[in-house]
Amino acid sequence: MVEVVPQIRRDLYRRTVIQIGRCALTYLLLHVAAWSAMRLVLPDGDPFSVWVLDALWVLVWTGTPSMLLAVVAGVMHTRMDAARFRRRLVAPMLLFAWPFLAFSTSEPLLFQAVAQVAFIWLTPAPLFPEKLAHDDA
Repeated sequence: MVEVVPQIRRDLYRRTVIQIGRCALTYLLLHVAAWSAMRLVLPDGDPFSVWVLDALWVLVWTGTPSMLLAVVAGVMHTRMDAARFRRRLVAPMLLFAWPFLAFSTSEPLLFQAVAQVAFIWLTPAPLFPEKLAHDDA
């Protein structure tokens, strides 16, 4: 019986790390999809390397805070159902799309906002198992 509790706890930690990795991978894939779609839609004469650098800049400045917000919110809100958690996460996530207001066209803002909402919808919830968060043992 003594060995069962550490094993269960280890499994819960492993599950949490897998969920966080899935969260990061989901954002990365949505980011690539949004920027690929934007590249196809916008008739721009910029070379491909400029688009890649722009996409990397956006990933650093909007993707990193978005992923951190999702992970921190997921860790803090362990007793909240998934739908309520996602509804509360929409407004803060859309704030990370504000740099796109500076673009000369509206497509980057639209694509980034859609990617942010899709990320919220696909974020694993609950991110942190309730047993692990509130276990006194």
